[in-house]
Amino acid sequence: MELAAVDAESLQAERSGEWAAPGVERLASITGSRDQARQVANDAGPSSEGGEEGGPLPGLDVQEVHHPAVDPAAGPPGLEGIRAEGPFHLGSRHGEWTFFDHQGYVQEVGSYRAGRRDGPWRQYARNGQMIQLAEYVEGAQEGLWRRFSREGALIEEGSYEASSPHGRWVRRYSDGSIKERGRYEAGLREGLWEFFDDLGRPTLRTGTYRAGIRID
Repeated sequence: MELAAVDAESLQAERSGEWAAPGVERLASITGSRDQARQVANDAGPSSEGGEEGGPLPGLDVQEVHHPAVDPAAGPPGLEGIRAEGPFHLGSRHGEWTFFDHQGYVQEVGSYRAGRRDGPWRQYARNGQMIQLAEYVEGAQEGLWRRFSREGALIEEGSYEASSPHGRWVRRYSDGSIKERGRYEAGLREGLWEFFDDLGRPTLRTGTYRAGIRID
């Protein structure tokens, strides 16, 4: 990953507001041994993986970054081109990070520990509604997972183990009625799965599965 950093004087000379190099996708504030610096990482968007991501230039001691509150519904100016903000520690992302879409709306918020996702991660629609909640442990997706509509209705829930769906799973229609339900083992359908149309009637997809393959 290519990184670029400038000191406070260069920032002021470049322009009075935020500084960004061509092609910049991520921006984080860091402090060095002498002056405050801006660090720019040239990678894009939130990762779907929980592994190690990004880091500051070696030799720079990082402090926590504080950001003003963002109103996703307002589409605040000044965030265009910034894809993520958050602190580093000892060369790895550590602490809370916020990811934005290309128009500056908050897209995802969560914490890193030593460069790996850890704890709850939330995704948001542009109206500010949380649309997904996931849990991570040392970079692996573990535990509860939920998906919501833009209006806040729960439309899907299940759990993960070692980053694969595992255990009971339920998907719903927008009115809350059951669309499908069953159980996963290591990411594959296992046992009885029930499927329903929007009137609550069982469909022909209902059946018994082994290792993801229907057997009846």
